[in-house]
Amino acid sequence: MSKGYFCLLASSVLLAAAAGCTQSASIKTVPVHGKVTFKQAPLEGATVSFLAETVGSDPRAVNVNAASGVTQADGSYTLSTVVGHDVVEGVPQGKYKVTVVKRPASGGGMGSGLEGLSPAELEAKMKTMTPEQMQKMGGAPTAEGGPAQKSAIPERYANPDESGFTSTVGPNGAAPADFDLTE
Repeated sequence: MSKGYFCLLASSVLLAAAAGCTQSASIKTVPVHGKVTFKQAPLEGATVSFLAETVGSDPRAVNVNAASGVTQADGSYTLSTVVGHDVVEGVPQGKYKVTVVKRPASGGGMGSGLEGLSPAELEAKMKTMTPEQMQKMGGAPTAEGGPAQKSAIPERYANPDESGFTSTVGPNGAAPADFDLTE
């Protein structure tokens, strides 16, 4: 084998490997934002999580199973998805179960320390988290069977099978993306 052919082959292999590392750039996401209220008042500092029931036809999105965002003072949120080691804005198309968790301010653990972070700081924090940590932060049931901490809102909203909320993300985003929590 000639040296030139070997270099071309090695370059091709490295290029293919690098393409695999940029999975997040290749997955199509659409913006998802909305508003969360509790007893008809804006809910600040809550984590909204979309947990995939099905993901659209993009086979590259098969490993994407959750997206989350934190509500602002007016109850508004914007979702981001962790793909590999990257955080990308938006959500792949598909059907999702929705959870909402608001941790008590003095609770400690994964839920505390995220309130008040800027979107860039939150993104940096999310990049360093494992999927299990993301699940605990979102309040979805863990392998041990329950949320990491008690929620400041009714516990049923932390369970994707009991929250009563679902959302379908289509090419133009999610409908519905506003959630009104009650007792």
